[in-house]
Amino acid sequence: MRPGRYFVEVSRDGFVPDLDYNKRSNGLIPNLLTRRLEPEPHELHGSVVVRENSCRTRNLAMWPHGRISGTVHDHLGNPAPGVTVQAFTVDDSGSRESSSFRTALSDSQGRYRIEPLPAGDYFIAVNGNNALNADPYPRHFHSTGPNTPPAKLQLSESAELPTVNLVLPPKRTRATLRVHLVSHDGSPFRGSHFVGVYSDAREYRWGKLVDSAPDGVIEIPVFLGDRYLVGQVTTRTEEARPSRLINRPIRHPSVAAQALTKAPSHPDTSPRPAPLP
Repeated sequence: MRPGRYFVEVSRDGFVPDLDYNKRSNGLIPNLLTRRLEPEPHELHGSVVVRENSCRTRNLAMWPHGRISGTVHDHLGNPAPGVTVQAFTVDDSGSRESSSFRTALSDSQGRYRIEPLPAGDYFIAVNGNNALNADPYPRHFHSTGPNTPPAKLQLSESAELPTVNLVLPPKRTRATLRVHLVSHDGSPFRGSHFVGVYSDAREYRWGKLVDSAPDGVIEIPVFLGDRYLVGQVTTRTEEARPSRLINRPIRHPSVAAQALTKAPSHPDTSPRPAPLP
């Protein structure tokens, strides 16, 4: 072929191109004048420049066009738009992965379609990630009926599983849990802390490395009516003792609790966690 810029595409029945990968940056290319690897000037993503008497390699990818689709309704039977529906793959032992593989938003009629998906087993959920609890809807997995375990769906290559419908429980109201870290002498404990939040079933729901305010306060997003246990509160120099920090339903938009850092040599003189409203 003649030297110049070429756009390279790939197609196959039952598959869709991976556009994010196929239109990626070329990265560094040889500059014949400077004899260095340099960014391509005026790069057009998805293209490749072939120079005279040279050879270029460009890898492309495709996904099997598997789909899982259905509807999302609230507990009153109304379509639920703008809900993030998640598809979870399974690991080698057949257990659900902790993070979603692919997601889709429900439209104005509550309809969703997650695609493209390779063949395999899937679980479908809303707010199902183990380490996140940001959606106002409580964790909910598609199942075959009330009080039944999450349903494992088997998807064939380039096929579609329709009518995987979800009926969600009522939305929760957002709230803030303010954790006050104090040293054994009662002074605010400042610095960087990793805070882990667990559900009442001890499932990991939220975690973040945060810097406390000057008064030692860390703010954690929670929801009214849910029960939480805050744990693994650590700093670079000391460990906190969060076991009795909070383990009861959140009933107010703003809840305060107190955690003690590592106990001093005479723990009986240490302040105790403050009562919760």
